[in-house]
Order: sequence, then structure tokens, then C-alpha cells
Amino acid sequence: TTLPAECAASMQWEGGFAYGNGVALVLGGDGVACSSKDGGDTWTATNIGTTATDGRLIWDGSAFIAWGRSNNTPVRFSSSDGLTWNTTPTMVREKDANGVVQTKPGPSIGAVARSDSGTYVAVNGGWQQWYDKQRFYRSTDGITWDTLDAGKYVGSHPIQFISFGMGERGGACP
Repeated sequence: TTLPAECAASMQWEGGFAYGNGVALVLGGDGVACSSKDGGDTWTATNIGTTATDGRLIWDGSAFIAWGRSNNTPVRFSSSDGLTWNTTPTMVREKDANGVVQTKPGPSIGAVARSDSGTYVAVNGGWQQWYDKQRFYRSTDGITWDTLDAGKYVGSHPIQFISFGMGERGGACP
């Protein structure tokens, strides 16, 4: 029917819509999660505790997942029902100039997808984070991220969405 006015704010760059476990969920970038268990006839608004300013909302098969910041610390938000949310700080591993892997808080997650086997892939979020500032990440849990080497991708215009899909191998793909 009608989505309440407090739902779906700032969805152009963050948050999103996902469905799982019988729940339709709309997460605005302002941190308001609106859930419906009856196909959208009625909605319940819940504040996840902070803004979801870094990434898109996904359903991973057992929970709704989004990324953002809590007290300026990069975090992953998770909820099985869209009503109760857990916040977990995230970490990023990247190589320094000497090739030594360093771990620090982060990253800022933008567009993200998850494979059927559970691997997450993401591109960094944030304003003016493209071309030479663009970074790609991989994670098995959505909490600890590995920065892909710059030679593994070509920086481009802002990426807003990533999808997982399987393709048949052919002559062009090893």
C-alpha cells in the first residue's frame, strides 16, 4: 500500500531494498529500516542506530546486511528480521609499499554483491572515490576485507551496483 514517510530516505547512493525470510526491507541512507511481513500492506520502521552511508543493502541467505559508520568507525550491520540489528566493526587488509599486509579499520563499502558460495565483492564508497581512487575488495564474512591489487581491475566511473552471476566458460575465459 503506502510506504511511511520516514522510509526510503537517501536511497540514491546508499541503503536499498531486499527480500528474505518472508520480510521485505527498505533501508534508507539515514539508517531507518522499514520492514513488511505482509507483502507491503503494513510497515514497521526501526532505526539501525546510525546512518547506512557506505553501502547497499543485501540479503545473504540468512540475514540482511549493510555497511556504514558508527561513531566514525566502519561497521557491518546485520539483521535476520529487519527489526533487531547487530553492529560489527570491519577491517581491511592491504599491502604497503613493501608488500607487507597491514590491517586497519575499514573499508568504506559502496556497491557490494555476494556469491552463492559466500564470497563478498565490493567497491569503495564515498564521494569522488573513482578512477585512480577506486578500490575493490573481497571478503568471506563481510567484516574482514582484502584489498585487491590495483592491477586486477581498471578504475572507472562510480559503480552503484554489483551483481553476482554464473556464466558458462568459453574460449575467452580460462
